Amino acid sequence: MSINAPDSTNLYFDFISKSAKPPEITEPPVQKKRSALAVFYINDIHAQLSKASRLKTASDSFTRVYENNPQTTDTFKLSAGDSNIGNDYKKNKFVVQLLNMIGIRYSAVGNHEFDDDTANLSNCMDDANYKYVCSNIDVSKDNPLTDNIKKQELVKSWVEVQNNNKYGFVGVTPVDLKSRISPENDSNKIDVENLDETVKSVQQEVNNLKKQGVNRIILVSHFGIDNDIKLAERTSGIDIVIGGHSHDVLDGLNTVKGLDGEPVIITQAGKDGNYFGILNVIYDDKDNIVSADNVVHNTDDFEKDRFVEYLEENLIGAARPIGVLTNITYPKNISREENPMASFMADSMRYKLHTQIAFVNSGNLRGTLEPGTITTRSIQDLIPFNNRLCVVELSEKDIIDTLNYAAQSTEKEPFKPGVMQVSGLKYTITPQKTVKDVFVENSDGSYTQLNDKSPDNSRKFTVAYDSFMQSGAEGLSMLKKTPIKTYDFDKTETTIEYIEEKFKNKPFEIKSRDRIKIENN
Repeated sequence: MSINAPDSTNLYFDFISKSAKPPEITEPPVQKKRSALAVFYINDIHAQLSKASRLKTASDSFTRVYENNPQTTDTFKLSAGDSNIGNDYKKNKFVVQLLNMIGIRYSAVGNHEFDDDTANLSNCMDDANYKYVCSNIDVSKDNPLTDNIKKQELVKSWVEVQNNNKYGFVGVTPVDLKSRISPENDSNKIDVENLDETVKSVQQEVNNLKKQGVNRIILVSHFGIDNDIKLAERTSGIDIVIGGHSHDVLDGLNTVKGLDGEPVIITQAGKDGNYFGILNVIYDDKDNIVSADNVVHNTDDFEKDRFVEYLEENLIGAARPIGVLTNITYPKNISREENPMASFMADSMRYKLHTQIAFVNSGNLRGTLEPGTITTRSIQDLIPFNNRLCVVELSEKDIIDTLNYAAQSTEKEPFKPGVMQVSGLKYTITPQKTVKDVFVENSDGSYTQLNDKSPDNSRKFTVAYDSFMQSGAEGLSMLKKTPIKTYDFDKTETTIEYIEEKFKNKPFEIKSRDRIKIENN
């Protein structure tokens, strides 16, 4: 069997933009004994509230086009995980309400769902009108999530029938889940299967669904594109993968062959709520997909939903204006280049904590700022993790080792931990992915060069970074030092304070400081 892109004889779908009027929907010109499926999907929105109300508007457009004609089209709205991020409980509760309003039916469990402790995640699951599907985790008996399993809010798989068509949903969480969770939470109460074990667990769920007469099976996956492909190729019976975790934008029809030789459609819609996808599928009378169409849409093409904004303020609190941004520049890849926003935040940390140097993990920033009025919420969306700041004494060798280790991210996927964003330093990354020309800034603005060839272990500097890096996460073992002092605030507070004190309501810009130079081969 092959899956074809649809032509005008079997496809009537026409998704509307913010400027279009809802189309007149009539009986679709599909052949007899064929049925249509339309899927609205999101992934990795990372609690980006600036996109939340636009996603609701996009979802409403989908509803008007598809769900108001239920006798001709089966419809599902799905999330591939990482809807939440960080340990701001109020914000995460709001995101669950947002997904309820959108009408999400099934969601994968992403790694960022575990940023908060599992008791709060359990409470969020209680509030959800949708089911969380996950077949590759083992939850200890004393974990609060056991209650969600008993109440069938967290399931390995589930069956839903629309228009006499049976659909089965299976979910997976990333195999590297525990390495992405802060050591400060209770991740020890969860075990995650590796790839081989996950393949077996998914196949078992698919087989169970097949025994129930379910032949339309969708994997809701927070697994990453590479593992999605491996999983699809090593299993049989899966029709569609709604994917996430690796933040890919998979526009158009992307397929691989399953173990049985049948095609599997794989989708993904970027990150941070910037995009969402619409997948249209036509099944024949034997539940085989005969044509399909997949389009990834830009969320900014849709207006904001005012009620969502009203609900946001009432559940989380009103945002306070702190300044006006005139211009900001961003690199193509924030994990492999200097990120001016990260440099700006590192400056705020060094300013607040009076250290010689500040480090910021590239992956710690989510979303972007746009020119215009900046509010406290704007900054909170950028830094969702609430990792406490600390001041540590590092040697010249520790600093060079840190920069060298992080510099490898310029060629190694998935670019973890990313190049080290800095304040009080400037350095160059060579084609060999090592650093040279490392200079530390002096109090008078001049620079002193460090020895990158034979760094001195006795030469010391005060460095500010957060508790996540201080735990040695993402391979940064050289930063696992006993802090001189740990504070009860994070980069959110230092950045907001820096903007207010440094610029005092005057317009400002955020631009590259040329602190990281990358030499090409």
